[in-house]
Amino acid sequence: MVPTVLVQCLRDSIAPASVGRWLAGHLPQSRLIELAVSGHCPHISHPDLVVNILQEVLDARART
Repeated sequence: MVPTVLVQCLRDSIAPASVGRWLAGHLPQSRLIELAVSGHCPHISHPDLVVNILQEVLDARART
C-alpha cells in the first residue's frame, strides 16, 4: 500500500467533490483534502494552497 494524498476542489465542473470522496473511499491509506475553491487543476489555479499541502505532508512524513 502506498499512502496517497488527494486534493479536490469543492467547486470543480469536471470532477465534482463526490469523485474525490469516492476515490478516497476506495484507496487504502488515502487522505482527502478538499479545498473550498473553484477549478479542476488546483496546482495551476491555486499553487500556494497546493504547495502548503505538499509541505505539510512531506514534513509529517519526515518526522516518522
